[in-house]
Amino acid sequence: MKRLYMQKNKINGTRGMVASGWLCEGCNFSDIIAQFKDSKPNHVEHSVLTCECQTCGSKHKKMAKRNFLHRLGPSVLDVATGANANNEANVYKILEEFTIGSPETRMLDGLIVINNMEKTSRYLGIILGIFIWHKYPRHGYFSQEIGQIAKSIYLKHATDLQTQIIESLWKESWRSKGWRPILSKKFHKRINECGLDLDQILGMGIIMNKKVTESTLQAIETMKTPDKYINISIEGGNGQLAGAYSKKAVEEGDNEMAAKYMLWAIKGGNKELLEDYVKIKGQEAATDIIEHIEENWSLEERRETWGHDYTYGKREYYDALSMTKSPEAALFLIKVSFKENLQNQIKQIGDKDSDVPVIRAIATLPDSFDQSDIVATLITNMDDYGSIQFLLDVYKEPKEAVRLLKEVMYSPGDYEKTKRFFREATGFNSVYYKNYLLKKDPDGIRKFLFNDDPELRLKGISMGKAEELDTEIKEFVFMMSFLDPEESVRESAAKLVKVIGVPQITDILESNESFVNTIFPIQPETWGLMASGSYGYSSSKDFSKREEFLERLIYYEDKQFLPIILEYIQTGSEIDNKLDSLLKSFDKNETVEMLLELSIEKAPDACATNAAMKALSLDKQKTYSKIRDLIQMETGKKRTERKQAVDRRLMFIDIFAEKATVDDLTHIQELMKKDRSPRVKRRFAKLMMNIDT
Repeated sequence: MKRLYMQKNKINGTRGMVASGWLCEGCNFSDIIAQFKDSKPNHVEHSVLTCECQTCGSKHKKMAKRNFLHRLGPSVLDVATGANANNEANVYKILEEFTIGSPETRMLDGLIVINNMEKTSRYLGIILGIFIWHKYPRHGYFSQEIGQIAKSIYLKHATDLQTQIIESLWKESWRSKGWRPILSKKFHKRINECGLDLDQILGMGIIMNKKVTESTLQAIETMKTPDKYINISIEGGNGQLAGAYSKKAVEEGDNEMAAKYMLWAIKGGNKELLEDYVKIKGQEAATDIIEHIEENWSLEERRETWGHDYTYGKREYYDALSMTKSPEAALFLIKVSFKENLQNQIKQIGDKDSDVPVIRAIATLPDSFDQSDIVATLITNMDDYGSIQFLLDVYKEPKEAVRLLKEVMYSPGDYEKTKRFFREATGFNSVYYKNYLLKKDPDGIRKFLFNDDPELRLKGISMGKAEELDTEIKEFVFMMSFLDPEESVRESAAKLVKVIGVPQITDILESNESFVNTIFPIQPETWGLMASGSYGYSSSKDFSKREEFLERLIYYEDKQFLPIILEYIQTGSEIDNKLDSLLKSFDKNETVEMLLELSIEKAPDACATNAAMKALSLDKQKTYSKIRDLIQMETGKKRTERKQAVDRRLMFIDIFAEKATVDDLTHIQELMKKDRSPRVKRRFAKLMMNIDT
């Protein structure tokens, strides 16, 4: 005689069997035990697992989202309806979804699919594993409920004996103890007694725990078939687990398998293996690393925020790319360098002895370089521009250089277009421009003019006095008179320009703006007090050689330089006196007309004011009469035109005010009545008050 001990069902308050006490000889003990094992208590499903029909009001099982089912494929769609329920591969596909994107949302859909299976009881270990290991609630309603949903599904499909795992054996305090209680012999014994799959429970721990400890490896050793769960966890981004297995593969001498695990570890965020991965895969590693960067960081994510390190989190990947010495990596780093500072990585990947043009080109870059240097280097050293077409999308400044780059790309080998690009992008004095011109005549005067030794440059200038110079050299000598680092060379070049004659130099003087930006370059932005009165980043021109350069322009005695001189000259300076002497050397009437036209064209800039004042000093009566007419109201169709007209009138009123007398009051009053601009009226009123006093 044996006594069967029964436990009360805590869910509904009933017991599993009516019989109690001693069993008689007619009772079959094994049948009673089997009945107890297979019996399932009634359980109310979690509300998330059901939905109410809008027509009849009855409740039915909720289906997973269509996009989730679509990702699983046709075979798993059958699982949701009960077909192929015995195919464990389909269940593993569901588990793979748990590690992608937003895991809580996908986990809910996966639980719904498993709940709708014909034989959900086969996978109760997975459901129990989710309940045990889902211990870090994240944002969102469902993420907080996943544990309760998993428990609800488990209790619905579990037998009385299996129910006891959650109801009596499981302790909430175990969550803080990690693997320790799950790996205990007592837990394993109870799991085996109630018919649950221990591998499923431990496997979910491997999938859902990103942190890898000795206990994780112990759990894997305990499992009969851990490989599938390991692969799901690693491919889902468990970098620590992938790192542990890559180390194991290296120790076993299996580099191919080690590289596979290293890649998964890297994708999971393990940056420490990047160098080892590159050593194993070589240039092939570049493709995988680039793919990982593009999947996790878009180039367009960069925000214009001062002081922010845009390479944060990616620096190690860029370093690894530079180690590959791959042309693919080189081009990728160059492309990214237009958004982020990658000078060190780009220089590291360069190799002057490489057979790959882009790698060889990079090796010629100076220690410190900018975007124009990169573009110019590639154009100089590469014959095929096909692989660098992306430059047309990322190279934005200077505008004229960008325009010329397109012409060069579409007309490779065109000397004139390429020359103009180098000149605009890197300047007259750059090594790119001089080396390109040197190709045309490597043994003539260019060899001296382009030399780094100032003595040889002076010799080249002396040779220029006796030789017939082509347009390129005339232009270069003219720019030498401003840009050469040695003052003696600049002065000698200026004397040669005087001999040549400025009218012979036309191409580079087509745009005053371009020429001014060359001799007075814009300096890098600095933080400080701006003209508006607030602090911020601002840039200014380099006027350190203003007096020398303006004096040189006056020395050339050419009227085409007057707009530049008048814009930047300082009134009352010694250079201003030299300008007065130059203006007096020209025809008086022509000069006054030219200055007045310039003042109208450039108003209200400093050039216009200075031009008008110089015209007054040359012919007071004629200029005064012209200015008197210019303060009359002008209209324009567009708002910008009207604003410019107002600014122009205000400038001429200020000039007119210096010579106005009481005799002009009537004229000023008439103009004031007709003018519709409040600013102009106020300025006229102020002028009249000053005349009265």
